[in-house]
Amino acid sequence: MAYKTLYKGGSLGAGSHLWIVPALGESKWSRNLDWYCNFQMHRAHHYQPKTISEELATIIKDEEIPAENFVQSSKVPLLISCAHLLPTKMLVELPDTENCDDWCESAHRAWTQLGQPSLRIFLPKNISVNEFADLWPGKDSDRFDITLVPSHEDL
Repeated sequence: MAYKTLYKGGSLGAGSHLWIVPALGESKWSRNLDWYCNFQMHRAHHYQPKTISEELATIIKDEEIPAENFVQSSKVPLLISCAHLLPTKMLVELPDTENCDDWCESAHRAWTQLGQPSLRIFLPKNISVNEFADLWPGKDSDRFDITLVPSHEDL
């Protein structure tokens, strides 16, 4: 696996179809990119879904209509289409950077589920470039190049 490292100057330039960032509170990069995306990450975290009225709930129950109760979780990756806002097609925000292994596994899963496009990963504060290279689940594949951007604290 070939890893490239970008720093401040080139980190927000074109070159990858998918950017993966840590949660908003875990990286200055995430906050900067959220600004360019018109605060979509911030708004998604503060979104409160509407609840149905008691009257409607009674009708649904009486008529035995199947109704899904969608529960929003802060532990699920957030996918943002941002081709018109940033020099990338997709941005994925991954929560929960406390466990480095889990975060790297979650990044790999998101990348795989999206078809393994060209990838740039903005690392959280607690994961260095070398540590990421050791933890990345797909490190034995030479077919893909991954661009890594260390956290601002590492620059």
